[in-house]
Amino acid sequence: MSLHDKPLIAVVGATGAQGGSVVDALIDTMQFNIRGLTRNPQSEHSLKLARRGVEMVKCNLNNRDELAQAFQGAYGLFATTNFWQQEIMENPAVEIQQGKNIADAAKQAGIQHLVLSSLPDANKISGGKYHDLHHFNNKAQIEYYVKSLEIPTTVVNFGYYMSNWSNNPDQFRKRSDGDYEVDLLVSPDTQVPPIDAVVDGGHCVVHCFRNPQETMGQSYDLACGYSTLGQMIDTLAKVGGKKIHINVLTPEEAAKHSIYGIPEIYKMYQYIVEFGYFGGRGLERSLDIFGVFNSFEDFLYHHNWKLA
Repeated sequence: MSLHDKPLIAVVGATGAQGGSVVDALIDTMQFNIRGLTRNPQSEHSLKLARRGVEMVKCNLNNRDELAQAFQGAYGLFATTNFWQQEIMENPAVEIQQGKNIADAAKQAGIQHLVLSSLPDANKISGGKYHDLHHFNNKAQIEYYVKSLEIPTTVVNFGYYMSNWSNNPDQFRKRSDGDYEVDLLVSPDTQVPPIDAVVDGGHCVVHCFRNPQETMGQSYDLACGYSTLGQMIDTLAKVGGKKIHINVLTPEEAAKHSIYGIPEIYKMYQYIVEFGYFGGRGLERSLDIFGVFNSFEDFLYHHNWKLA
């Protein structure tokens, strides 16, 4: 197949965690041309992707015209928005508008298959109690808007990032007896759906692009299964070769905590305890479609994770 025969996939946020995983998986297939959208095509990460054959295009999600231009000629599109940018955390409505800009531009460009990264509607699931869990609800609102435009779409809901643990080594405090200690906001029995977003996220999205008849119009929750936070910490201890003690924070301690004191994160864990990350949905259908996901233990060994 020649270069010109390959369908073009545009990837929003190609240098981010989700978009980057999709780009890597698309490159591995050698079946697609790839256009990566980024605010800075001259960044080190962008230049590395360009050297791997990715067409890197400057694009701001706040500019609908730039998006429409960037999508021109693309068969497919992977799209995600990033709540954790400062401008969005300060004004969550910005994320919803960015998602609408992506959708409008995709409709204008005639995208034939949009794979949209979304999250459950915590407001709806909780009967309004978690109306202000913005990084869930914003993506759900974007999903509703995309569907109102009747764009051919597959929805993927990423689970609880395994990297929440590996990317934050300061969470683990070494004690005088040589053991370690870690804080939790909620009970160790709290269940979460872990995902190796860098590897399995991209694998699942590319499966959708390669199998549109099977996946288009569907929604999938992406995770290796369900695990308690306590089980994840046991795995961290096993791989790290040290005992890790769990300290469950009081509300007063949580309010002063560097991670759990962030209101959005605090609300997310409370929502998970009451309603479940995916609102109580099972994962059997996703596992049947996408096959085996990396386990948390596999993830830690792959990243050579260690306790300091």
